[in-house]
Amino acid sequence: MSGVTRNQSRRRRPPKMFLVASDMKIQDHLDGTIRVLRGYLCQEQESLEKNGKVEQLWVKVLDNGGMVKIDRRVLIEIPPDQAGLLEPVPEPEARLKLFSKPHRLQRLALLPLGSPVTVVINQDLAEAELRYRGPLTGGSSAVFFGVQLKGRAAGKGFSNGSYKGHQLFTCPEACALFVSASQLTLRRSSHETDAERYPSHTAGVPHNPVAGPTAGVQQPVSVLPRTAESVPGPAPPLLPQGQRVMFTQDEVTQTGKVAFCGALPGRSSGGLHVGLILDNPVGSWDGTYNNHKLCSLPSPHYGHLLPLSKVTPVETRPQKSPLQL
Repeated sequence: MSGVTRNQSRRRRPPKMFLVASDMKIQDHLDGTIRVLRGYLCQEQESLEKNGKVEQLWVKVLDNGGMVKIDRRVLIEIPPDQAGLLEPVPEPEARLKLFSKPHRLQRLALLPLGSPVTVVINQDLAEAELRYRGPLTGGSSAVFFGVQLKGRAAGKGFSNGSYKGHQLFTCPEACALFVSASQLTLRRSSHETDAERYPSHTAGVPHNPVAGPTAGVQQPVSVLPRTAESVPGPAPPLLPQGQRVMFTQDEVTQTGKVAFCGALPGRSSGGLHVGLILDNPVGSWDGTYNNHKLCSLPSPHYGHLLPLSKVTPVETRPQKSPLQL
């Protein structure tokens, strides 16, 4: 009886959602090689246990609809309330970076309707107002943001607030756009960086609309606060000491904190590097480079040096109210 109750409980709970931590190539006897990219969103279908421990999962990859078996160690579980906000984000890397900012996701989820925003359409700034937040179609869990264009931008949208025959909000014809969380930026606060204010897709790089259920949704649109200037912000600063980060090593997600960040002595090229104090003893670096001491470490087993581009900052939730904009 207890086994039946446990199975019924599993069926009742919502399926777990995961982000893929590293690029993979999976061999399937029917479909051949299946590419699963870092940042893809997956939904749990069935867990495969060994000695009572989950080692592999059958998951549905929402980005391509495929069913694959993946090692549990390369999957990052995400809370149900964040999964809906992350699902519509078209770029996998942008999705992963947004996930590393839980305070930003919470503020977006609680952003009041009617909040004034500014959208960028074809590199031009345009006033807008948040009018809707939620799924675009029945049965969908993907959370989009519907905005109404204002002022000179009125008439440059795609509908009157309807999507595929469903009226999600009401506004004049051709004044509505629907965007994902990665394309919505709030008014700058003390803990936001310029990189967060100015998403990478505002730099003029074209993005094609996503095919499938989000076809027709405006993708190359970024939302900035009305006080934002039309020039891009400065390059993001180096990671400070103590900053929490995550990275992938041997297809396993590792975490730690920054002990060093900068150029390596004696190297004129190669970019910036990060020296980490790892949470787990899987390292092999003593904190030196070319006989130059870069930082102090408790043990080489907890030290790791890698390029700055290989790590993703993990921001802790601030103590400020999520409604403070």
